[in-house]
Amino acid sequence: MASNDQNNPKQQQSPSQYIDEYAYPLILEIGGPLVPCEWSVPRVLASHLVSAGRPVPAPVLGQLLLDTGASRTCIGQSTARELGLSPLRLQPGFGAGGRHELAVYRVRMTIRLAHETSVTEIHWESEVEEIPSLEESVEPLGLMHSGQPVKLVGLLGRDILRHARFLYDGIDGRIDINFDLDSLNRFSERGRVVLR
Repeated sequence: MASNDQNNPKQQQSPSQYIDEYAYPLILEIGGPLVPCEWSVPRVLASHLVSAGRPVPAPVLGQLLLDTGASRTCIGQSTARELGLSPLRLQPGFGAGGRHELAVYRVRMTIRLAHETSVTEIHWESEVEEIPSLEESVEPLGLMHSGQPVKLVGLLGRDILRHARFLYDGIDGRIDINFDLDSLNRFSERGRVVLR
């Protein structure tokens, strides 16, 4: 059973950067590059639930697997269920297993880039496809991230990665992602960056 109390996020270099250094490079190879995130119901649904006096589902915390093979960011099926989301429609999706009919949800994703003196939040509200059994790909490995068991909740795809530069250093077991905050704000109706 691989354990990764071995990876400790280090101090960030800029408000738009995420750096993760793995104590053992093999852990990066086994688990892949992971980015902490939070999925939550869309703002309109949250407002509707509050107006109706119903509870808003708690956000689901976990990690996204950085996936340059995914054209869009995706949510794990179990994460969508945990949020109580209803699919908008089914649409064809293509992956390593070929063509599938996948449910599409409207959902909100937040990536927080914590720094010594500030936090940058990247909010992304969009329609995303589900990935069935996603968490099962890492659960048996027993991986840890920042002292917690890895909970794989989605894939970070090229729709967001097109607004970033990243370095995957397999030799030293390090990932370095620098998000272009201006690009996120300028080219995406779905992305909204908050600095605090």
